[in-house]
Amino acid sequence: MLMKQIYAALAAVLLSVSAMAASPASPDADRAVRPFHVQIPDGALADLRSRIAATRWPDQETVADRSQGAQLVVCVKRIASYSALPGHA
Repeated sequence: MLMKQIYAALAAVLLSVSAMAASPASPDADRAVRPFHVQIPDGALADLRSRIAATRWPDQETVADRSQGAQLVVCVKRIASYSALPGHA
Protein backbone atom coordinates (compact mmCIF):
# COMPACT_ATOMS: atom_id res chain seq x y z
CA MET A 1 0.00 0.00 0.00
CA LEU A 2 2.85 2.37 0.81
CA MET A 3 4.43 1.81 -2.59
CA LYS A 4 1.10 2.50 -4.30
CA GLN A 5 0.84 5.81 -2.43
CA ILE A 6 4.39 6.70 -3.38
CA TYR A 7 3.75 5.88 -7.05
CA ALA A 8 0.65 8.06 -7.01
CA ALA A 9 2.51 10.91 -5.32
CA LEU A 10 5.36 10.77 -7.83
CA ALA A 11 2.94 10.68 -10.73
CA ALA A 12 1.24 13.78 -9.29
CA VAL A 13 4.60 15.53 -9.05
CA LEU A 14 5.45 14.60 -12.63
CA LEU A 15 2.12 15.95 -13.83
CA SER A 16 2.58 19.17 -11.86
CA VAL A 17 6.08 19.73 -13.22
CA SER A 18 4.89 19.04 -16.76
CA ALA A 19 2.00 21.45 -16.32
CA MET A 20 4.33 24.16 -15.01
CA ALA A 21 6.63 23.70 -17.99
CA ALA A 22 3.69 24.09 -20.35
CA SER A 23 2.45 27.25 -18.59
CA PRO A 24 2.79 30.58 -20.39
CA ALA A 25 5.81 32.54 -19.14
CA SER A 26 4.42 35.98 -19.95
CA PRO A 27 2.22 37.68 -17.31
CA ASP A 28 0.00 38.96 -20.14
CA ALA A 29 -0.51 35.48 -21.56
CA ASP A 30 -3.91 33.81 -21.60
CA ARG A 31 -4.88 32.69 -18.07
CA ALA A 32 -7.78 30.48 -19.15
CA VAL A 33 -7.91 27.00 -17.68
CA ARG A 34 -7.30 24.47 -20.42
CA PRO A 35 -7.21 20.68 -20.33
CA PHE A 36 -3.76 19.23 -20.02
CA HIS A 37 -2.89 15.74 -21.20
CA VAL A 38 0.38 13.99 -20.66
CA GLN A 39 1.66 10.81 -22.25
CA ILE A 40 4.34 9.05 -20.27
CA PRO A 41 5.84 6.01 -21.98
CA ASP A 42 5.29 2.70 -20.20
CA GLY A 43 9.03 2.15 -20.17
CA ALA A 44 9.58 5.38 -18.24
CA LEU A 45 6.95 4.38 -15.67
CA ALA A 46 8.48 0.92 -15.34
CA ASP A 47 11.90 2.52 -14.82
CA LEU A 48 10.44 4.85 -12.17
CA ARG A 49 8.78 1.91 -10.38
CA SER A 50 12.03 -0.07 -10.36
CA ARG A 51 13.96 2.93 -9.00
CA ILE A 52 11.41 3.42 -6.22
CA ALA A 53 11.49 -0.29 -5.40
CA ALA A 54 15.30 -0.09 -5.20
CA THR A 55 15.22 2.94 -2.88
CA ARG A 56 16.78 2.35 0.50
CA TRP A 57 14.26 3.99 2.81
CA PRO A 58 15.51 4.91 6.28
CA ASP A 59 14.57 2.87 9.34
CA GLN A 60 11.94 4.25 11.65
CA GLU A 61 13.31 6.63 14.28
CA THR A 62 14.28 5.27 17.67
CA VAL A 63 12.81 8.28 19.50
CA ALA A 64 9.32 9.80 19.49
CA ASP A 65 10.44 13.40 18.94
CA ARG A 66 12.13 15.15 16.00
CA SER A 67 15.63 15.08 17.49
CA GLN A 68 16.70 12.66 14.72
CA GLY A 69 15.22 14.81 11.96
CA ALA A 70 11.98 14.53 10.02
CA GLN A 71 9.98 11.51 11.10
CA LEU A 72 9.53 8.87 8.42
CA VAL A 73 5.79 8.48 9.01
CA VAL A 74 5.27 12.24 8.55
CA CYS A 75 7.26 12.23 5.31
CA VAL A 76 5.32 9.27 3.90
CA LYS A 77 1.98 10.86 4.82
CA ARG A 78 3.03 14.11 3.16
CA ILE A 79 4.11 12.31 -0.01
CA ALA A 80 0.83 10.37 -0.08
CA SER A 81 -1.18 13.56 0.47
CA TYR A 82 0.05 14.96 -2.85
CA SER A 83 -1.87 12.27 -4.69
CA ALA A 84 -5.06 13.39 -2.93
CA LEU A 85 -4.91 16.84 -4.54
CA PRO A 86 -7.66 17.63 -7.07
CA GLY A 87 -6.81 16.33 -10.51
CA HIS A 88 -4.24 13.83 -9.28
CA ALA A 89 -6.18 10.57 -9.26
